[in-house]
Amino acid sequence: MENIIRDLIYNILENRRDLLMIPLKQRAKFEGWLKFELAHALVLEEMENVEVETRSENSFKRADIKFESKGESYKIELKPPNTNWRLDGIENKHRPITKNINSIIHDTYKLNTGDSSIGIIAFVLFPLSSNDEDWKFYIKRISDETKLNINDEHCRTIKIQFTDNQNSRMLICVYKTKKTIFNGV
Repeated sequence: MENIIRDLIYNILENRRDLLMIPLKQRAKFEGWLKFELAHALVLEEMENVEVETRSENSFKRADIKFESKGESYKIELKPPNTNWRLDGIENKHRPITKNINSIIHDTYKLNTGDSSIGIIAFVLFPLSSNDEDWKFYIKRISDETKLNINDEHCRTIKIQFTDNQNSRMLICVYKTKKTIFNGV
């Protein structure tokens, strides 16, 4: 399921490169827009009972998206964390990437409490630095802190051109959380 969701997000971003120029240039988060695009894509993929911002059974916590497929219940936490790498043509803001990564780690724990759904974290890290390896540090940090095996196979990059000669990349990373690792944290 993680690969399906990663590829759906990739296709959404690929098809809306023109729209993504706006948040990319400003480092503006776009979770609300992406949440509904992904929910719609899941409906088109014939997932069942697709809901947005729904409280999980036996829990007061809300999932960004909840759906069912082949008898399994899934819940997705979606994040578009922005980085603070300086890039030409992109507004410089002092957004602490550490807080954004901590939020992803927190959501990983959040999805492992409350109900029997399979938790999935999906995030789009942007903009990426010109060094192709920089983002791997954050994937390793998330993997180490959650004790999940998250690696390059969970991720895919997409290039967004925002002027005739300037572009940047975004990283799409999707992974499943595991209930057995966490003890209600």
